[in-house]
Amino acid sequence: MSDRTTPLPRATDHAGQADHPDHAPPRSQGAAPPEPQWISGPAPTTTLAGLLALVVAVLAGVRLTTDIDLDWSTALPVAGIALGVIFVLLGVVSLSVRARRAEHRPTD
Repeated sequence: MSDRTTPLPRATDHAGQADHPDHAPPRSQGAAPPEPQWISGPAPTTTLAGLLALVVAVLAGVRLTTDIDLDWSTALPVAGIALGVIFVLLGVVSLSVRARRAEHRPTD
């Protein structure tokens, strides 16, 4: 302890509190927990939600400004395939970025 710190007073044990888990004696301090690793970049869920909102907005704008009538029996499968392609592309980009970062990460 340094000269500028003052230890906190210890609470006295009352009957019945010693068995309660909140009042258990402190455990011995082992090694410090590892530093959390933060993911950099935009969140994938938020990105996909924004992309979906953008697609819906574009479709609504096209529908309101033109006389195009979508055939939903064709549009829904095409939209599903397009969403699958987007997921695959995001996965490939994510794996390549992770591999590049692992190459440049210093070894311990």
